[in-house]
Amino acid sequence: MVLFLAMAVALLFPQLGKNYLHLLQYIMMTVLFFVLLKVDIISILRSIQNWWLTLYVAAMNLLLVPLGFYFVLESFSAEYALAIALIVAAPAGMASATLSDLLHGNTAMAAGLTIVTSLATPFTLPLVVSIAAQESVEVGIVEMIASLAVTVFVPMALAQGVKRWFVSAATRLERNVSSINVLLLFALVYIAVAAQQKQILDGLNRFIWQLAVMFIVYLALHVIGFILIPNAKFADKLSSAITLAYTNIGISIIVASEFFSAEVLVLVVLSEIPWVMCLGPFKAAINWHASRNAVAATHH
Repeated sequence: MVLFLAMAVALLFPQLGKNYLHLLQYIMMTVLFFVLLKVDIISILRSIQNWWLTLYVAAMNLLLVPLGFYFVLESFSAEYALAIALIVAAPAGMASATLSDLLHGNTAMAAGLTIVTSLATPFTLPLVVSIAAQESVEVGIVEMIASLAVTVFVPMALAQGVKRWFVSAATRLERNVSSINVLLLFALVYIAVAAQQKQILDGLNRFIWQLAVMFIVYLALHVIGFILIPNAKFADKLSSAITLAYTNIGISIIVASEFFSAEVLVLVVLSEIPWVMCLGPFKAAINWHASRNAVAATHH
């Protein structure tokens, strides 16, 4: 709901956000700081039981799958393919473990993948860009690594430091994390859309069908997430699908706004729509699968 409200306000009243693209990185860093206040990174890393599986899924999610999508979609549109690659190559969303727990997936695996992919993204996402866009886009890869490292590692270190040395302050902040992050995410989407309002409205017909294709991409991501580990338990497959399909698009928005064209940024921002709208059908499908298995079990 917040996403659609932010987009609507930005399209109707873009004046306040047009000149503030430079703030997106700081907003994203603040969001990560507050989210990570509730996360004990060291404990999560220590709790990973199958490092080989975690690293395999992380490598597929961060490198091979986004590059696969890029090369499949490149002939369709290089900028569209690049936007999809940026979205897929982002780390697992911070809500992955919560969603996995809600749907009875492997919550520990989802949490581990969230932290591992977040730690790796400052290096893997620029690698994806350097391979995918080496001929079509001139990008400062070193600058991208530095920007992503600051975006991810600074709030991560600050959050863990506050948790360790300012326990009472961290506890007080944790109580208000949800409300603060709703406002910050509203600002993030509002500024990103407001800055590109004219381009979105001028190319509305084109973006509508590109958005339709994006829904197909998201459907494919759910399926790929399951088949990446064919012999694993259903709970593991579920967590794999969640961490692949529900990435931290805020990171993709930061990279797109700083290093790529306005069209790539618009496409990355619009990907928030299928991200949100696929959640309901995905939950329904998993719940239907669980109820069918429960009925089958009672007949045995």
